[in-house]
Amino acid sequence: MTIFQELDAYLSQDFSDDYWADDASLYACELVKQLTTEDWNALKSSWQNRSKPWQERCAEILDWGEALQAVPLLLEMIREEDDELTLTAADSLRSIGVTELDLPISADILSRLQAVAHSGNVAKLIINQLLKQLEVKVYRDFLIEVLQATQDSKGDQRVVYPLLQANLDKLDNNFAQALRSWATATLSELEAEQTRRTAVAIGNFSNLIREFRRGHRASNLEIAITGYEVVATVFTHQALPDQWATTQNNLGSAYCERIKGERAENIEVAIRCFSSALEEYTRQAFPKQWAVTQNNLGNAYLNRIKGERAENIEVAIRCFSSALEEYTRHTFPQDWAMSQNNLGAAYFNRIQGEQAENLETAIYCFSSALEVRTRQDFPEQWAATQNNLGNAYSNRIRGKRAENIEVAIRCFSSALEIRTRQDFPEQWAATQNNLGNAYLNRIHGNRAENLEVAIHCFSAALEVRTREAFPQDWADTQSNLGVAYLNRIHGNRAENLEAAIHCFSAALEVHTRQAFPQNHAKAQFNLGLAYRDAQQFSKAYSAFALAIDAVEFLRSEIVSGDEAKQKLAEEWNPLYQDTVEVCLELHDYTEAIKYVERSQARNLVELLAKPELYPEGSIPTEILNELDHLREEITHTPQLIDMEVERRRRGILTWKSA
Repeated sequence: MTIFQELDAYLSQDFSDDYWADDASLYACELVKQLTTEDWNALKSSWQNRSKPWQERCAEILDWGEALQAVPLLLEMIREEDDELTLTAADSLRSIGVTELDLPISADILSRLQAVAHSGNVAKLIINQLLKQLEVKVYRDFLIEVLQATQDSKGDQRVVYPLLQANLDKLDNNFAQALRSWATATLSELEAEQTRRTAVAIGNFSNLIREFRRGHRASNLEIAITGYEVVATVFTHQALPDQWATTQNNLGSAYCERIKGERAENIEVAIRCFSSALEEYTRQAFPKQWAVTQNNLGNAYLNRIKGERAENIEVAIRCFSSALEEYTRHTFPQDWAMSQNNLGAAYFNRIQGEQAENLETAIYCFSSALEVRTRQDFPEQWAATQNNLGNAYSNRIRGKRAENIEVAIRCFSSALEIRTRQDFPEQWAATQNNLGNAYLNRIHGNRAENLEVAIHCFSAALEVRTREAFPQDWADTQSNLGVAYLNRIHGNRAENLEAAIHCFSAALEVHTRQAFPQNHAKAQFNLGLAYRDAQQFSKAYSAFALAIDAVEFLRSEIVSGDEAKQKLAEEWNPLYQDTVEVCLELHDYTEAIKYVERSQARNLVELLAKPELYPEGSIPTEILNELDHLREEITHTPQLIDMEVERRRRGILTWKSA
């Protein structure tokens, strides 16, 4: 008697459910373990002719047999229109584990599993776990395929990108997890040379996925970060210092661009990575790599959230200037133009020094970069620098304001000729945002129509800048759209103010004080203006108070000197003024005095003394006494702030995009 014949007879016996579960199944499992190839063939050809209880018992014990023989049979059983048999076979298949097996899972099997999953909670649990295994297998198979293509082509995007394009549905967090788990299990088992080649392929693939424009940007970056972290376990500082430094530099770049996680912490990680790379990349030993990393470190400090903003920008300027010592226009023209562009961005954002001069330096740097970054030779980079030059002209102090904004509009419009929504959706949205700001501040043309164009641009940008995909950019543009509605002339004023309040409130969901204190202060200030104009003075006061708390937090962080503190005070003086005005509207004179004292600005002291603010026609004694006290304490006299509503509106703060 063959083993199959013995198993066949045994499964045909009339066992009670309890006896089968406690004892009989154990003996059947031992028989399955002994099946020969001939026995398996006999089993596969005859199981459908057996009774339902026989089939279910057989499906239950097949996970004890040879996987390559059992799995095809279990897949056949899953196809049967018998829910109990399908579920039992699925449970055995789950026990075997299918991730490592080369299984052709057809659509009808997946459909059958999903149908049975709805039959109960236990079925749902079992089948969902099996489907998860099958999903992992699909991701792992694709991972191996794309890494092989990367290795064979030496990282040629013409080979790899079509493969990624055909599998966009797999470029998600599951792929990143599959990459980490597969690499962890595989790299340790390979010979040294194969480990090195595989790590190189993973690194090249990470570079490619980081630059890939299709799919979800956030997921692509998570995959790249995972890949770099895996490579760092092979290319260690001790064993392969130069490859380690390259990986640290790439990892830092990915963290700078990262969308998921807290932005402030991502940049701190990037700074640590670049700083680590510079331990190996000295100018003497690796001049080109040193310059690359200095440039990257400059970008990280330029975008840094933690620490003092003014000092971070000074560090960025030093880094870009260092890179330009190695990047000359003659030896590295493209890199020279890149660092000129970045240096221009740093001067554009600079806090220390004279603002007018900083902006002129920024314009000079951007214009220099455009000597190399021509539209014909480098259209993408040309568009990026045109966008930056537009920002500089939008904010330029020297020259005629109206003409500067017209130049900015031309720059942004030129950039949009290259930065189309189809080819460069992120950059298109950024430039739309900036074009909206330019029209928001435009002097030429009809004011009402300019604001309508601005609203159109911001709304267009938000079609790409969704909260899920680009939370920080989404919040920036929501704030700008709020400013446009706050100033809007067309439409119903009350409805426009409600739209502005909605936009600023949305932005504050991302621009929290902890994560983005400066942006938080701006959005709270603008929200307060909207509430004030809507005659909702209590809400306006609450928004202004939160903005002042954020501003004073920023002031406490400044350690670089009185110049930065003075500029911050001048920038935010209108906030204190509006807060005092709202307190007076609420007849809360004590709070008004408190904010005058906190601002330490003489013009706000005088504001409190206006007789028309008091219905009885006389200023209360306690107010007069406090005014005398404040006049004695305040020693500096900042420039008086124009009280006209239109001028205050021109001081509303907006956000630019790179």
